[in-house]
Formats: sequence, structure tokens, C-alpha cells
Amino acid sequence: MPPTIVRSDEECEKLNKEIKEYKDENAKVEKKESTLLAQDIMKLEIKKIRVIVGEEADHVYEQENKKSQLQMSMEEKEIQVHKDVLSSEQKAAEEERHFCQGNYRKELIKLKILKLNMKAL
Repeated sequence: MPPTIVRSDEECEKLNKEIKEYKDENAKVEKKESTLLAQDIMKLEIKKIRVIVGEEADHVYEQENKKSQLQMSMEEKEIQVHKDVLSSEQKAAEEERHFCQGNYRKELIKLKILKLNMKAL
């Protein structure tokens, strides 16, 4: 026959109280673990968001850089077009000067011929 354990009401109450304390302590530990887990999940989400924000910031920087490059390129093209226009105008002016100089020489020759004709008379 196995020995039987006889417990008094006081012992049962004491054991029930200890069981309740362990359950309360266990609930506190579970709550703390749950909170720590939630914190860790939030930290991971924040880290992920920081990575995404960093990538987006890099993308924005690249786009701004491209915009600046395009603006500089457009300005350089405008300068080149203006330079080409000025060059064309200079060439046209040079041709006009050359044409006028030729006419001037022709007129000088005519004038000399007229002077010689006038002297001869």
C-alpha cells in the first residue's frame, strides 16, 4: 500500500497561495517577454524603414544630380548656340567688310582715273 499524504487545510491554503504567486510571476514574465518581443519587432521595423529612407534619399540625390547635370548641359548648349550665332555674324560682317573694301578700292581706282583724265585736259 502506498503511503497516503494527508494535508491540513493550512497546508493546502499555503500551497494554493504559492501556486497563485507562481502563476502571477509567470504572467508578469510572459508580459515582459511579450513587451520585449514587441520592442525587438519595432526596432527591426525602424531599421528597415531607415534603410528604405536612406535608399530613397540616395535616389533623390541622384535625381537632383542628374537635374543639375542636364541644366549645365543645356546651358552649355545655349552658350554654344550663342557662340555659333556670334561666329556667323562675325563671318557675315567680315564678308561685308571685304565686299565694302573691294568697292572702296574700285572707287579709288575710278577716282584716280578721273583725276588723271582731269589733269590731261
